[in-house]
Amino acid sequence: MKPHIKIAVVVISLLSLSKVNGQKLEGDFLTTHLLKPIDFSVPRFTLGFIKQIDQDYSIGIDVGYGSEGLAFFKDSDFPKNDYKLKEIGLEFYKFFESSRTLSEYVSLEVHYLNHVETRINEFYEPDNQTYLQFDQADYERNKIALNAKFGILARLKNSFGINAYAGVGVRIRDNKFENIINPRPSDSIENEGPYPVDIVAAFDNTYERAGTRIGLNVTFGANIILQLKKAP
Repeated sequence: MKPHIKIAVVVISLLSLSKVNGQKLEGDFLTTHLLKPIDFSVPRFTLGFIKQIDQDYSIGIDVGYGSEGLAFFKDSDFPKNDYKLKEIGLEFYKFFESSRTLSEYVSLEVHYLNHVETRINEFYEPDNQTYLQFDQADYERNKIALNAKFGILARLKNSFGINAYAGVGVRIRDNKFENIINPRPSDSIENEGPYPVDIVAAFDNTYERAGTRIGLNVTFGANIILQLKKAP
């Protein structure tokens, strides 16, 4: 089973635990993402803060940073040379009744991400029909997304717990390839997978397709939480 499928299964399993009646798990929380530091392609560390406004509503901010030097796992493909990533998210939460150890919520999140790196001996799509290979290029990806999410806060022990979530939204993504060295048309792109490259590109063009596009954004994950202040 692929890693991202395993992650999705874990998140869905955690979300399924939230069907309990009772009082809310309330207060202020520090958070850090459990999965993003071990993302092979775009690893980063995050720190977040959730502030309770009243009994039902909270607001949160989450920032993240990653670089080539901070990556846990390195191989010939990831992370890329001079890799850097910065992100920030603002989130508004509406909590519902659950239990003293589980609290479910819905939220609305605005998320921004900037990702730069140097790509070597790869290809990109300047349009939907042409592949160009190059020796080297400076790559930049900017993404802004608006997501509707459902999740749970689950206390595991004392003030520590897990925030598991899943959601969907809309995103605007802009990919730029600049300072391209030796660009050239290519009729065939090296592909080590079991499927033709045109099928692979259709479903895996997050980084290779240049230009600005609007599309569906899917988000899921799990944060470690530290409860700082319990509600009175």
